[in-house]
Amino acid sequence: MFLVRTYLFIIFPFLSDHNPVYLFNTEDNDNVEYYDCMLLNTVPYCRQPAIPLNLSRNHLNSSCYHQGVHRTFAKLRNSSKNSREILHQFRSSIEKAEEYALYLSGHGKSQVICECRKAGFGKNCEYQLLVEGHFPTFENSRKWQDDQRRKFRFSIHAFQKTLCYESLQCNSGLLCLDWRDICNGRQECFNGIDEDLCDFLEFNECEIDEYRCSNGMCIPNEYFLDGEYDCMDSSDERHLFKSNECGYQSDTFDCDERLCSRSEWSCGDGQCIDEIHRYNWKESVVTSDRQCFSMREYLFMCELSNDYQLWTLIDGRCYHSSVISIDEKRQANNNCIYLVKCALSNGTEKNCPCQRNNCSEEIKKYCPAEIQYPSEGILTPYLNAYYTRDRIWSGIKQPDYYMLNGSIKCFGYQAQIDVNISISFENLSLWRHVALDTIFCEHENISKNFTGSQFHSLCYSNESHVLGKDLPYAFRNLCNQCISQYRIRDGIKDCIKGEDELLQETNFCPNHLSPYRYHCLSDRTTCLIVNTLGDSITHCNDSDDEFIHGIGQPLSLIKCQNRSDDDCLFLRQYISNSKSDRENKNQKETMHFQICQSWKCSQDEYQCRTGQCIPKHFVCDNEWDCFDASDELFYTNNFSIHNQRIQFKEEQLKCALNTKQEPQLFDGLCNLTKEYPCVVIDLT
Repeated sequence: MFLVRTYLFIIFPFLSDHNPVYLFNTEDNDNVEYYDCMLLNTVPYCRQPAIPLNLSRNHLNSSCYHQGVHRTFAKLRNSSKNSREILHQFRSSIEKAEEYALYLSGHGKSQVICECRKAGFGKNCEYQLLVEGHFPTFENSRKWQDDQRRKFRFSIHAFQKTLCYESLQCNSGLLCLDWRDICNGRQECFNGIDEDLCDFLEFNECEIDEYRCSNGMCIPNEYFLDGEYDCMDSSDERHLFKSNECGYQSDTFDCDERLCSRSEWSCGDGQCIDEIHRYNWKESVVTSDRQCFSMREYLFMCELSNDYQLWTLIDGRCYHSSVISIDEKRQANNNCIYLVKCALSNGTEKNCPCQRNNCSEEIKKYCPAEIQYPSEGILTPYLNAYYTRDRIWSGIKQPDYYMLNGSIKCFGYQAQIDVNISISFENLSLWRHVALDTIFCEHENISKNFTGSQFHSLCYSNESHVLGKDLPYAFRNLCNQCISQYRIRDGIKDCIKGEDELLQETNFCPNHLSPYRYHCLSDRTTCLIVNTLGDSITHCNDSDDEFIHGIGQPLSLIKCQNRSDDDCLFLRQYISNSKSDRENKNQKETMHFQICQSWKCSQDEYQCRTGQCIPKHFVCDNEWDCFDASDELFYTNNFSIHNQRIQFKEEQLKCALNTKQEPQLFDGLCNLTKEYPCVVIDLT
C-alpha cells in the first residue's frame, strides 16, 4: 500500500498552479509509529512520535484549521467535483482523495473532508509551511529552515529538544546517550553496559565475498570504492565523510547513518569532532570545524565556553546572551550554583549581581568550601567536577579537581569506587575518555569484582586463534582497549599514543584483505585503509600513499564517484596490486614499467599493453604507435580495464584484414622490463 501511495504522489506532481502539497500515511489507527508523510526527492518525511500513539481524526466534529472549510462527499458529488480536483486542490491527503474516488464509484460511504485554504494543508489543515511566499513548496520550506539554522544557530539551539537514545536505559550522568555512543569504545554508562558484547564486533569476520569495514560491519565487496558510503564509519571510500554541515543540511540521511571513529566525539547529528575538542575550556579559540554545530559538547556546562557567553538552562541547553535576556528564578536553595554560573559566564543572566572575580564575596556567603558543578558526571558518568570556593574566579574556567565515584568494567574484573576519590589532570593526553577509564581501572583504591561485568578475555591476550570463517585472528593487548587486528597499522590511531600504528614486528594484514588494504612499498607490515590514501598525511616511507608509486600523480586528485569511473577502477587496481608491487620494489625497471601501466586514458583513447595512451583511430592504421606494437598486432586477450569499456569493433576488423594469423606481441618475445622491442632500453 505504501508503494501505491508513493506512486500516486509522483504521477501528478505539478498539475495545480498553486504548488499542491501531497500528504500520505494519514489513516487513523492504534499504535501508530509514524504518520502524515510527505515526499521530497522520493524520500518520505513523516511525523514520528516518541512513543506509538492512537490517532482518531475522522469524526464529524473535527476542526478545519487555518480557515479550512468542511465539505461532505455528498455535496462535492453534487457539485461535480472529481477525485483529481480533490487531490490537487484541497491539500488534504492522498487517502482522502482515494476514499472520495471510492465513494463516487458507489463502494464507499459519505464522509467529511477539509478543503484547505491559505497556506494550510493536512487532514485537518493543521499544518503550514514556514517559508516566505503565498504558495510555498515543501522543498523550499526545507531549504528555508536549513538557512535559518545556519544563520541563527544559538536561537535554534535554545528552543530545540536534545535528541536522546532511549532504547538503552542506564546511568550516563547528566548527558543522555546518542545512539553513536553505543559500542564506540568508551564507557558512557556505569558498569559499561553501553559496551556490552561490543568486543564481538571487533572479532567479527566477513564472508569471502564481503568487505569488512573498520568497525566490523560487513558489506558486499562490490560496494567497495563505488562512490557511495556503505560502511557507517565511511571506511569503504577514499574521501572521508564531511560532517560539518550535518547540523543544518536538508539531506540528513548520510548524517543519520554516520558513525564517528574511536578518536572522535559525536555531536549527536552525524557531525564528529576530535575528542580533545570536546573539552572546550582547554582552548581559548575553537574554530567552527572543531566544534559541534549542535553545541552538544557544551550541554550542562555552557558557562565553561571560552568563545561565547552562555548560560545553562535546567535541561542542559545553552542560552546565548544574544538570543534573549535570560531571567532565571534565583531561589534560596540554588543561590550558590546561580552565583557560580554568574562568575563563569561573566554575568550573562540579567539579574546576576556580579561578574567574574566580583562574585568572590557573594560566593563565600552562600557556598561550601567545595562546590560541585555540574551536579553530576558529564565528561564521564563516574567523573564529577569540583570548584574551590576561594579560587580566583576571573581565571581559568576549568574545574579545580575531579572526584571518581562509580563502577566500570576492566580487563579481567569490574572496578568499583564507593567513596569520592580526588584526582587532577596536568597532562593534556589524559583528556581522553579511554585514558580516564584506564585511570579508574588502575586506581589503587578500587575494589575488584572478578565475576562482574568485564571485557572478553581475548581483548587482553597475546595469542592467535581461529575464529569464524576459519580465518586466523591475532590478539594483542594494546593500550587497554579491545582493538581488532584489522586496526593495526591501518593508518588510523586508535590508541591515544598510537601504539596500534607503531607495532611493526609482525604483519597483521592477512592475505584475504589484499584487495582492500594498501601495502606500502617499503613496509611489509602496513595495512592501510582506503581513507588514508591521499589524506595529506604520509604513512609510507616512499610517499606512495600520497603519490602514485611515490613519484606520480597525487592520489588526492583522484575522485571516485561511481563504481564504473576510471578513478574508482584505478584505485581498486592500485590497492589490490600494492602487495605485488612491494615485492617487486627492488626491480627498478619493472617499477617504471608499472608506473606506465598506471597511466589513465580518456574515453577516445586506446591503452597499449605498456599502459601508454594513444588516439583510438591510431589502432590498426599500419603505423606502429605503441612501444610494444599492440596497436597493430591487435587482439582482445588480456585487455586492460580501460579497453574493456571502449568499443573496438571497427579496429578489430581492420586488424583482422591486416593479418591472417593471431599476432604475437613483443611482450611474448622480449623482456619488456629491459628492452622495447628486443632492443635494450638504455641503448641510444
